[in-house]
Amino acid sequence: MRFRGRQNAYKEQGEELLDRIGQELEDFGKVEKNINKGKRLYLLEVTPEA
Repeated sequence: MRFRGRQNAYKEQGEELLDRIGQELEDFGKVEKNINKGKRLYLLEVTPEA
């Protein structure tokens, strides 16, 4: 998720959204890394189950 301009004021909502997405994707794969926070970019890494 990339934040630009005024969106930077709402990073907490973006983090909550990625948490929720990660929980929903646990049925399909493994969440390798929890939210990786950069200045403008938040990443959530999910790998498929074997």
